[in-house]
Amino acid sequence: MSGIVGVWNLDGRPLEDGLLEKLAAPIAHRGPDGRFFWSEGPVGLGCLLMRVTPESLSEVQPLVSEHTVVAFDGRLDCREELLEALGSRARVTKESPDPDLILAGWEAFGDSLFARLNGDFALAIYDRRNRRLLLVRDPIGVRPLYYTQAGNTFLFASEIKALLSHPEVKAEPNDVTLAGFLMGPRRMPLGETFFQGIHSVRPSHVLAVTPERVANDWYWDFDGRRRTRLGSFEEYAEAFREQFERAVRRRLRSAFPVAISVSGGLDSSSIFCMAHALRQEYPSSIPEIVGITYCPSDGSPADESRYIEAVEEHCGVRVERVPLDPPAYGDLEALMEEAWTVEAPS
Repeated sequence: MSGIVGVWNLDGRPLEDGLLEKLAAPIAHRGPDGRFFWSEGPVGLGCLLMRVTPESLSEVQPLVSEHTVVAFDGRLDCREELLEALGSRARVTKESPDPDLILAGWEAFGDSLFARLNGDFALAIYDRRNRRLLLVRDPIGVRPLYYTQAGNTFLFASEIKALLSHPEVKAEPNDVTLAGFLMGPRRMPLGETFFQGIHSVRPSHVLAVTPERVANDWYWDFDGRRRTRLGSFEEYAEAFREQFERAVRRRLRSAFPVAISVSGGLDSSSIFCMAHALRQEYPSSIPEIVGITYCPSDGSPADESRYIEAVEEHCGVRVERVPLDPPAYGDLEALMEEAWTVEAPS
């Protein structure tokens, strides 16, 4: 969970000294491994690094080439396919950090790169030749990315609180979003936040910014025409298992032990059991797996302890218990901390 920030004075004014650092300060928790900044005239990008994959341990961002600047928060789960597609056209290898693959991929494929990407990510690319800023968010919208415009200044960041640290960005409520929230999640306007004038980059979208305009376009969607036809139920089951195993294995690429939240439900239990099996089969390449479950108060109808115990028996390991009790009504400090973290009512 790294963090990215950026500013572009669309009227060409040079960036104010220290502005990027000021935007980064409220989200310092995203950068335990360092904060780095790049600026050129009216444009600046910053990255707060949290290095978690083996390839990222020597990573420094923003990544800068002659024509391109990249700031990246996320992880790629399509590294093999991307390296194969790039071939010998780019100086990247299987040891290259994810942002290096993004830079090489975009310089090779342009905007068509984004449809090739698989993983959780929010990224910014500044095209120095064409004076164009691209903000891209993963298809599911796992990694956050927000933006706003204050006069002739365009700003983006991984969290809203970074944008609010700019003196010209006001913390005013968005009445339309609040009304939608009160009416139910299906009434929430896409791309909006609870703050007036602050927007979220939509999942599966690329936001293209130039001094003249801001354009918002899809880069990926489900292909409803695709069909899979196999000969038997057993073949479908085996095909699903292969896809499931590949998906879990790719998500285990880590320089540190991997924690998995295990609720006792079918989905999280299956993921944990598959991860544990992969660890047993490939101990040299799969990191240690730690299961964590949140335990409600005794007698709660949400208690799924018996299912957790079944997972433990199947895998022969213990899943760590974390007591979970909701904050008491009137515990204003806890509620304020929650609101500060999620930047939305709950």
